[in-house]
Amino acid sequence: MATSEISEISNAVRNPMPAPTVHDLPPAPPGRTGWPWIGTPDPLPPAQPDGSPWPRISIVTPSYNQADYLEEAIRSMLLQGYPALETIIIDGGSTDGSQAIIERYAPWLTYWTSEPDQGQAHAINKGFAQATGDWFGWLNSDDCYAPSALRHLMTCANQEQATLVTGASVRFRDGETSTPTRIQPTPDALQPANIRRKQGFDQPACIWRRELFEQAGPLEKTYRYVFDWAFFIRAIPLAQPAISQDTIACYRVHPNHKTGSGGADRWSEIYHIYEHHLDGDDRAAFRRVRPWLNAIRWLAVMSRSYGWFGLYYGWRGVLGLVRRLVIDREPRLHPAISALLELPYAAPQRARTQTQGHAADGSPAAALAAFDNTQGSKWTSR
Repeated sequence: MATSEISEISNAVRNPMPAPTVHDLPPAPPGRTGWPWIGTPDPLPPAQPDGSPWPRISIVTPSYNQADYLEEAIRSMLLQGYPALETIIIDGGSTDGSQAIIERYAPWLTYWTSEPDQGQAHAINKGFAQATGDWFGWLNSDDCYAPSALRHLMTCANQEQATLVTGASVRFRDGETSTPTRIQPTPDALQPANIRRKQGFDQPACIWRRELFEQAGPLEKTYRYVFDWAFFIRAIPLAQPAISQDTIACYRVHPNHKTGSGGADRWSEIYHIYEHHLDGDDRAAFRRVRPWLNAIRWLAVMSRSYGWFGLYYGWRGVLGLVRRLVIDREPRLHPAISALLELPYAAPQRARTQTQGHAADGSPAAALAAFDNTQGSKWTSR
């Protein structure tokens, strides 16, 4: 189907769909069980606890050649049971079968298109240009929501009168038996000074008021790896933020995971953020350390890879000297900056707590069920 025809079809339906159940959606592919292939969260009350209607939420999903994960992301949105949800899919002209998946779910989508774009940030901006919701968020096509995620976020936002709300996320390795990690942000994560140092929460677990996006957006399409962080640096100082203690999103790590495979280009963007947004002692410390970063990482690799017959202690000794002469001088590099730069001896962050779960099989359902206090155990694989 031509792109122009796709656009005509996608423009035909603009209002939020009634919340479907698992029985309304296409059947799960063979071998797929657990959330979001089975189960629908408990229905929401007709109004929020204060009697006001549930706000309309617009969720944009950018995607390009992510057919392995896209359907899972779509189902995790549609099965939220949320009564006022706009689902917007912006596909970059995928050639891997993604378009067929989108077409299969088109009756429940508010808007979708498949055409070349200028990258992920541009695709998300295109989606928000179509959105009519009171609240915005985006869900990457290789991540997914936990059950009742939108309900938890909106309940928290209503109670705290927030304009930006985030919650916990569970990070897991796709298709591998491993121990997932639950990331719970703390209030420090939402301090303007700290968001400039490191993003202490995962973007899929966050939504914000439309007006906040109009003030702080759009996303910067010149960035490929840090456009979400750059947006939150602008948005947090303008927001009334709140934190939910519930698990909101499943953050998938896989071989083509963009953040993990960015290499030198990703580091370049991180340095650019620091150069433009750090101030005071943070800026002075970063500028002092920056010329040494490649050497410090090389020394760390050498100490791990070639530490035979006591050489380990030699490498560590050199690292210790560099640390004293460069990293630990006044003004000191903030621990959050050290952690993001992956420097040796980086201290634990105060902006979030991390909890290791039980071993899981590499699916969202198993990752959620690895934590006794998450919603996932209700729909584990079976």
